[in-house]
Amino acid sequence: MSLHVVCYMRLINCYIFFSHAHCSELVMCFFDPAVGLGDKKNCDVEHFKTRFSVHRIRELAPTFTDTQREWIHDAGVGALLSMSAFSVPVKLVQWIMKHIDPLLSEFRLKNKVFVIDRPLVCKILELQNGTRPLNLFPDPENMEAVMPIRDQYKEGDRAKLKKCIEVLKASKDRESFIRSFMLLALGTVYCPGTSNDASMEYVNSLIDTSELQTYDWAGHIIEVLMDEVKKYQNFSPARLQQDHQMGSCLPILAVFSFLHYQAICFSYFEIFLNITNYPFLKYVCADCLHGPS
Repeated sequence: MSLHVVCYMRLINCYIFFSHAHCSELVMCFFDPAVGLGDKKNCDVEHFKTRFSVHRIRELAPTFTDTQREWIHDAGVGALLSMSAFSVPVKLVQWIMKHIDPLLSEFRLKNKVFVIDRPLVCKILELQNGTRPLNLFPDPENMEAVMPIRDQYKEGDRAKLKKCIEVLKASKDRESFIRSFMLLALGTVYCPGTSNDASMEYVNSLIDTSELQTYDWAGHIIEVLMDEVKKYQNFSPARLQQDHQMGSCLPILAVFSFLHYQAICFSYFEIFLNITNYPFLKYVCADCLHGPS
């Protein structure tokens, strides 16, 4: 059997695996908790660094009580409790970013166009989404409520993820627990930045956690993702030869590629063979089917 056929069959197997999995597995089964994207050797060679990680939530999930788990599910983010460890090939993510129009949130390849939109992100992340824009800037009328919440997450001038986890573990009421859990999820999975901090700009939208599902989280995740794509596209060749820290939920792009595997992955496979001597199977199918050893 030819290499093209073997790899194409593996891609079909990948797609079948993800499409038959629960959505939380569809989304999160790619990620290696140690390095986030790809294996460490591959990341070092590509100078590609990311703060994306699922291992913090995966380590905490078994410690949650049934009531706490119910709170998370009721908040519309229960898929985060079912994340699996896996890895995403860095070269695949880099290649996809090169073919995205970040202003239109569109992947363009030859005569094909695929939109990265809210329904897609909600499907991948199994996220309950609303239409209300996130309030990233504190309303002067809410400053008295916002500042004490922000202060409990800070160590000095920074709100480190470690401190966020401490507050989460100590939380006894639903409001504090869900707020801390969402700040952790946003800082590690949904919209990780380039530092090891929890972003306090989200506190303004988490004052009343009963309103969590009214906000347009998917739209915000796309906006942050496209900002990172644009940043990557603007890197000079010299900059790409240096370590560069990338934020956002970049692995969405890998899952997106498998949802459109015939048009995207097979084209990538054909191009990739013309660039290196390594089979596509090594970088995509083997990693995605078997995960890190």
